[in-house]
Amino acid sequence: MELLGIAGFSLMLSWSFSLFFCFLLRLPEGLEDAQGYLAIFLFFAGIVIGYLLIRLAAARVTYRIMYRRILVVCLLVSLGIPVSAILSYFGIVFSSGLFACLCLLTGLATSYCIVSWLDICGKTRVHNLLVFTSASFSAGILLFFLCYFMPVAMQPATSIFFVTLSIALLTFVNSRSQGNGEVVLRKRSDMFPSPLEFEPLFFVFGAVFGVVCVLLFKQGEQALLMSAAAMFIATVALTVIAFLNFNLTMIGLLRVIIVAIVGVCLLVSAASGLVLDLGLCAVSALWAVFTAANFANLLKLVTIKKLQVFYHISAGLIPKSAGFMVGAAGAALLAQGRDLPLGLDILMLSLVFALVLVSMVFYPQTRHHEEEEKREDFTAPVTVAGLGPEKALDMKCEAVTKLYQLSPRESDVLRYLARGRNAEYICEKLFVSSHTVKSHIYSIYRKTNMHTQQKIMDLIEEYPVKEI
Repeated sequence: MELLGIAGFSLMLSWSFSLFFCFLLRLPEGLEDAQGYLAIFLFFAGIVIGYLLIRLAAARVTYRIMYRRILVVCLLVSLGIPVSAILSYFGIVFSSGLFACLCLLTGLATSYCIVSWLDICGKTRVHNLLVFTSASFSAGILLFFLCYFMPVAMQPATSIFFVTLSIALLTFVNSRSQGNGEVVLRKRSDMFPSPLEFEPLFFVFGAVFGVVCVLLFKQGEQALLMSAAAMFIATVALTVIAFLNFNLTMIGLLRVIIVAIVGVCLLVSAASGLVLDLGLCAVSALWAVFTAANFANLLKLVTIKKLQVFYHISAGLIPKSAGFMVGAAGAALLAQGRDLPLGLDILMLSLVFALVLVSMVFYPQTRHHEEEEKREDFTAPVTVAGLGPEKALDMKCEAVTKLYQLSPRESDVLRYLARGRNAEYICEKLFVSSHTVKSHIYSIYRKTNMHTQQKIMDLIEEYPVKEI
């Protein structure tokens, strides 16, 4: 299921890349650059509005918000721009107003499909979320290149195939996945899945990426292809790092990205020609890394806190998307009708200043590190004085249950796993089906970030004890 999930998410991302590179870059005949900028802005605005609508809808329904009729609507909407490209070959050209509406609706559909795939990522018990998201980005970019280097007449049909297959896989994997279907109680502290200090940072990041997106549009196809290649290299590197289980946290990654973006923006503000293209490629690569890591981090936080994916993931994605929309709008206003945007140096330096200022004021403190990192710091050793080995083991299991917030049934399964028992033995002792036991085991692996029974046994054995 994980491979199907990566394949489906990759197809969705490749469709998004193809949409921008192949169709928004090559506007339908008769549309001016200004209308192209408007189309880009409306597409990004549709994504932001989509996240807001998803959050409002998810506040009124249960966890299972993904209905087939919504996916059918998303599919039909997603076909609009590729179909308009096909019709243009036969001399049927959409009006600028209709094309703008298509871009807005396409943004709405894109936001829903992205959150739906992240929901699938949680339901299929993905063990390494960062591998899932970064590998999906890498594969999506490869599929985009496949589409781009096809004859121009075949690109719309290829894009239609990508999005149709992605939504078909989304429906299939969802039907085979286990959702809890429960209404999630929301406390005030759970309104956002990540620390609120992240939100201003993410908004400024989004603004930087939005400006760069418009600049790439202005620079032309060569710069766009170079940026796609840079994104591919960066996400492949991130996949390898995640696969090797390096100690990579969102806080540490933010530190690297902030320094890199500040440096690149200073370079871009005074650059031109090839140097400018390379700077834009570097920011594009950072955008891909940041987006893949943000997807994984949001989903991990939501999973750990047992929150609702649609309700909380959509909230977590709003700041960056809103910043992207604002940055794209500002750059588009400056870019109209000029070889390079007027005030480019002022715009980029302003973003550098804003990023440094926001980082100084809002950068998350140590107390806001990820929930999982807090749990890995064992601060409450178990007192085992006078207890036999079996009782001491049970006490350790109880402590781990509290530490990782396991359910009562997961706690029962944990006690058998700690003793080296297999799934068949646990089925007989707990009088439950094999499927149920495996589901609990996968849930334990996910919550503890342990991927084998031996690691679970080591976790229990090495849990700190206090002997009085």
